[in-house]
Amino acid sequence: MDLRLLRVFKAVADNGGFAASEVALNKSKSAISVDIANLEGRLGLRLCDRGRSGFALTVEGEAVYGAVTALIEDLDRFSSRIAAASRQLVGTITLSVIDNIGSVAEPAMVAAIRDYRTRHPGVRLNIQSGSASEVERAVLDRTAKVGISVLPRLVPELEATPLFVEAQQLYCGRSHPLFALPEGELTPDRVAQHPIVSLPTREIAGNRALAKLVRGGEANNLDCLILVVLAGVDLGFLPPHYAQRWVDAGELRAIRPDLYHSRSTFHLVALKSARQAPVSRELLDTLAKAFAAHPADGEAFVAGTLNRTCDD
Repeated sequence: MDLRLLRVFKAVADNGGFAASEVALNKSKSAISVDIANLEGRLGLRLCDRGRSGFALTVEGEAVYGAVTALIEDLDRFSSRIAAASRQLVGTITLSVIDNIGSVAEPAMVAAIRDYRTRHPGVRLNIQSGSASEVERAVLDRTAKVGISVLPRLVPELEATPLFVEAQQLYCGRSHPLFALPEGELTPDRVAQHPIVSLPTREIAGNRALAKLVRGGEANNLDCLILVVLAGVDLGFLPPHYAQRWVDAGELRAIRPDLYHSRSTFHLVALKSARQAPVSRELLDTLAKAFAAHPADGEAFVAGTLNRTCDD
């Protein structure tokens, strides 16, 4: 029970409060509050302040959080040593993937999951999805051991191995003012009069046409972005394979693909400083092999096995 309460406390601290932890813990806010109160009673310490001013760890809470983090890492190492002794991998590992990964890499993901679970039935594989920044954060705060994502930026703490590059084009919805215009009238100056949802800023410096575009709203995944574009209020960059069914239905139109194009690189990520436990190393290698054997709808792929250090 103490371990369970400590894990609840770590999740609350990682997510910044009781309400924000409900989804991660699959528990109600009141149940989480009871767990934290019970833990505080067992330890004889007040771990956090919660109220109208917000959530914050106390000095004692910060100390306990550090100890809990170290304890969970020790438990992972214990599981690794038991696995080495029994020559069978056991334990739990969390893989965090970017939303809509199935739309571009279903064969590789299915093959990797099947292979990993078949070879290591004693490992419980948890898979969660989120935006690019959420995947990055999950790996950085160790709530996930492995991630697959388009990195918003290069992070020194992360070891990132490119998996594939996905092309994107600019689209507008049927009710957008540009939809019915002839191709010859879609000049950069005219297109630049209309806002773009989630403008890809990393490619702007090398593309004059992109540099003229005006940022509109934001959408943190394809499911949200496509709704805005279909509504005809903003233009948006989408992968052609994802947009094709709406193009075929006459709901979307690509805008000057010769000028407006972008590329997103999907990476396999893990903490650079961490010595990977066998369950993590095996998952990294399995994913790399699966993407090499089952190319996604992209332009470039990795091949071979990743080399990682691991605990004995």
